[in-house]
Amino acid sequence: AGDRNAAIRSYEGAVWLGHRSSPRVEAAALIGLSAVLGPIGDYTRATRVLLQALALAESANEREMIASAANNLGIVYRRLGEFDLALVQFERAFSLHEEDGRVEAAARTLNNIGLVYQQQSNSRAALDYYERSLALKEKFAPAAEVITTLANIGEIYSIQNNGPLAIAYSNRALAMAERSGNIPLLSSALNNAGFARLNFGRLDEAEAAFLRCLPLAEKSETQSLVAMVLSNLGIVALERKQWDLARERLGRARQIQSGIGDRIGEGETLVQLGELDLGQGRPVDAAEKLAKAHELLASTGTPVSLSRVLYLEGQLQAQNGRTAAAIASFEAAIRLSERARDLVAGGTEDRLRFFESRVDPYYGLTDVYASSGRADEAFATMERARARGLLDVLAAGKPG
Repeated sequence: AGDRNAAIRSYEGAVWLGHRSSPRVEAAALIGLSAVLGPIGDYTRATRVLLQALALAESANEREMIASAANNLGIVYRRLGEFDLALVQFERAFSLHEEDGRVEAAARTLNNIGLVYQQQSNSRAALDYYERSLALKEKFAPAAEVITTLANIGEIYSIQNNGPLAIAYSNRALAMAERSGNIPLLSSALNNAGFARLNFGRLDEAEAAFLRCLPLAEKSETQSLVAMVLSNLGIVALERKQWDLARERLGRARQIQSGIGDRIGEGETLVQLGELDLGQGRPVDAAEKLAKAHELLASTGTPVSLSRVLYLEGQLQAQNGRTAAAIASFEAAIRLSERARDLVAGGTEDRLRFFESRVDPYYGLTDVYASSGRADEAFATMERARARGLLDVLAAGKPG
């Protein structure tokens, strides 16, 4: 914390001096200040600082500085779940970098655009941007830049339930991060490696990676990563039915996420806490957490996570005899899952693999129809799910 505070004071001094000398110097100091404020989660001040830097850089017609401020502003907007605003800034930064021949910076911005699409559950677009970024980074950028994109590609394959590729990419990133000795890079790579293993039931390996990551993330004071690791450790505890430990870890994660304005992270953590309440027979607490998760995730446009919320809300509504509301929730969850399925990276086998892990809303809807004596609609819902999967199976079997 001392080093971080010293850096903030140093940049604030540089801003003061720049204000009295030139817009270019002041803008550069403001951009540097934003890079310290972002990791500690002070997004409100970081936004204000970057908008000021952008205006100064524009007044001085400093193209590289405009691109740098726009890229950093895009990162802050993405962290806040303001995806449209983030894309505007990233695309502006990329155009300037590309036009002026700054290949490494352009590659970094392509990676940032991929992160936006990933958080919007558009795996196809995300993977395309990551692969474009990686191709440039492997030729023109240092290893540190390559590590980040390798880890992101691994995360896409984790989301799509492609275990071998997820672990292969996360292992490459982790090996490079180990050699680099860079603590922020290593902590991020460890979290990605843990996530890849968590998704495929390798709980001991996942927990070991997360536990190794946590003190490194805390040392680098990257609050969003600290919260993410705590949330992942909470999921490990949930899988092991260690309810008290899960609640403690998830609660700590949520506290950090709420404090820094991480709406997506907080929403996803609330989903896990809601599931925990459901599993422990606390429906009132579950409903409260899921309602808040719904509000946060709906405001950011994250279909996969929101689909899970709707499914769980549908379960609660069904338990309370609110059949019409439950049907509406399950149908909405199905629509979001199918939308995300249509944006999966790869071919039909990838879509099938993704779909197989997201059939819960179909089963929930079937159960509601069956329990309310609507056998025909229950049968039709199951046939709908089978047909959706069968289309992928048939397509996967086609030559070419």
